[in-house]
Amino acid sequence: MVRRVFAILSSTDACFEYRVRLPLTELNRRGGWDCAWGAPGLDIADYDVVIGQRLAGPNPQWLALCKDPDVLCVYDADDDLTDLDPENEIPYSIYAPLTEDTRANMAAADVVTCCVPAAAERIAKHINPNVAVLPICADPAWIDLPLRTRAGSLTVGWGGSPFHGQDWQALPPHLAEYAGRVPHASFHAFGADYTRGAFGARTRVAGLQALPHYLAAVDLDIGVAPLNPALRGSATRSHTKPLEYACRGAPVIAQACGQYLDWVDEGVNGHLVRDESEWVDYLLALTDDAVRARMSTAARDKARQFTIDKHAHLWERVYGGGSV
Repeated sequence: MVRRVFAILSSTDACFEYRVRLPLTELNRRGGWDCAWGAPGLDIADYDVVIGQRLAGPNPQWLALCKDPDVLCVYDADDDLTDLDPENEIPYSIYAPLTEDTRANMAAADVVTCCVPAAAERIAKHINPNVAVLPICADPAWIDLPLRTRAGSLTVGWGGSPFHGQDWQALPPHLAEYAGRVPHASFHAFGADYTRGAFGARTRVAGLQALPHYLAAVDLDIGVAPLNPALRGSATRSHTKPLEYACRGAPVIAQACGQYLDWVDEGVNGHLVRDESEWVDYLLALTDDAVRARMSTAARDKARQFTIDKHAHLWERVYGGGSV
């Protein structure tokens, strides 16, 4: 028996890639599933499973569908749009006024899925007790892309949306110190540049790109993943960024917050910053070519543990109506 699944999209950005396209494409590949996505049509109630991807604000159609006993309604929260930090100004200004209706959409679902256990615990306690963790996974093809690092140069970098200024309050001075001590190092920023001129003319900035294009363009030797530990959202941050770096062979230097704590095997595939003074020390340690090469291999090995083919059974269990 083929189980039909439809995902109602709220976006076509990286969230769509990780939470919809990758897992549903893998389910279609496995057989026994017929998965599609887009805007809901008149036949939406004919599907066995309907996924609401980050549905924010009033949505009478979704609430009515959740009452249908023949449809398994899955609200995919990814991260929790009802618990954004005010310091994350633009997303907060968009989603905070919609909080009451967004919570209603989550509460009405048969099950809520998210990518981090800490977020699942909060949602289960305050919104919907039926929560399952579906982790952020990579496409195996990303890891198999040729590495683009350049001999004789050293590129430090970061990739992300223009909504992360709150995470970069402390890092720029440390980058400036490192840039002064390692003149052959440069910085490549994807999406937004928060370095405040730390590397001067040795900075390249690429605009925000679709996820597959971004990953194909990544040429980093070292990836940085700063967070503001004082913000509650940092505790529920997923391992997306270090996973992306690892796919491209870049060990990460990450703030000791959220899933970064689980991702980084200290000194093996990256470093965790617990004190701001450690940024420069870890950057200098990874400047050593032999150390960096060893950690690059370990990073890609870690990424291979989180490809979608290795974890799709978790989606099968949830969408099959199994226990969460």
